[in-house]
Amino acid sequence: SAPTLSGNTLQGTNYGIRLEEGAAPLVGGNTFIGNTNYAVYADALSIGAPIRGSVMSDNGVNGILVSTGAFSGNATWAAGEVYVLNGQLDIGQGATLTLQPGVVVTGSGTGAVLRIKGTLLADGTEALPVVFTSAKDDSVGGDTNGDGNASVAAPGDWGGIYLDTTATASVLDHAVVRYGGSNWSTSTAIYDIAGVVILSDQVSVTASVISDSEYYGIRVLGSAPTLSGTTLQGNNTGQIGRESWRERGCVR
Repeated sequence: SAPTLSGNTLQGTNYGIRLEEGAAPLVGGNTFIGNTNYAVYADALSIGAPIRGSVMSDNGVNGILVSTGAFSGNATWAAGEVYVLNGQLDIGQGATLTLQPGVVVTGSGTGAVLRIKGTLLADGTEALPVVFTSAKDDSVGGDTNGDGNASVAAPGDWGGIYLDTTATASVLDHAVVRYGGSNWSTSTAIYDIAGVVILSDQVSVTASVISDSEYYGIRVLGSAPTLSGTTLQGNNTGQIGRESWRERGCVR
């Protein structure tokens, strides 16, 4: 069975916990205080480790750092946790990332992108939305970047969510996506820029708020996703850039 790390105080080190090479211990109810770098570090292979009930304060970054890379399994991120992307995280074909209501995902830097080639289930509630935002946004998840009031979130702070052509059965429901839309790129291409980029028919965005993107709120390319009851506001270039899509009751 998987090892268990629970009820501990991890204090005054570089990383409180470092997870690598697919490590998946049960991590629950731990307190992280005054660690120089991240409270928790997880490489892309280890994002499936179940982490819940964390208390974080006075760390270099008060969150779970997810490094650049690709994940090919199934992962669930628990309510109340804050995840920090500092590069491109790919959820591969056949893989699923499930975000429970109340999860906060932040992007640290313009290259921070969540790229979905498999399935994303970001299924929040009105009371507990799933929030994707800048690591400089202290209004949710606390002072993630550990700098007090020294930085303020702004459009283009991070890349955004990219739902690729192979994305299947992906859902953004009662989700909030803001301060994305940076001009991010990879070694092979520069992608259309938006807080949420959609290239698959099998994507549904419902009862969500997409705002404060550097460019478009949503960019739809060569696909017909479903948008319903979603508010798009304050996006600098425009609310929706599209070729074709099905839209019902969205507010722009």
